[in-house]
Amino acid sequence: TDAVHCQIEAMKLAYADLFRYVSDPATMEVEVSELLNSEYLRGRAKLIDMKKAGSPVFGVPKKSGTVYLTAADESGMMVSYIQSNYHGFGSGIVIPETGISLQNR
Repeated sequence: TDAVHCQIEAMKLAYADLFRYVSDPATMEVEVSELLNSEYLRGRAKLIDMKKAGSPVFGVPKKSGTVYLTAADESGMMVSYIQSNYHGFGSGIVIPETGISLQNR
């Protein structure tokens, strides 16, 4: 369907950017907020051809600030959200008896 095609093409563009730009924060060439900038994303979306599959390449986002997500509820339960361990299973370090793998970002 058109919706599935559009979703797959959007994911291909996102992965092209991910593989090019996302790394250890100390070495990233762009900020996460630059990749999530509305103007940049509109430009990337315009690259989707609804009649054929594309071979996407990474884009070139404009410079901007940083985005990070954290939340806490009234009982003190907190969540810090960074979506990725980057390569494989992150740092390769797992906290004993928890199964929690540490990321390498």
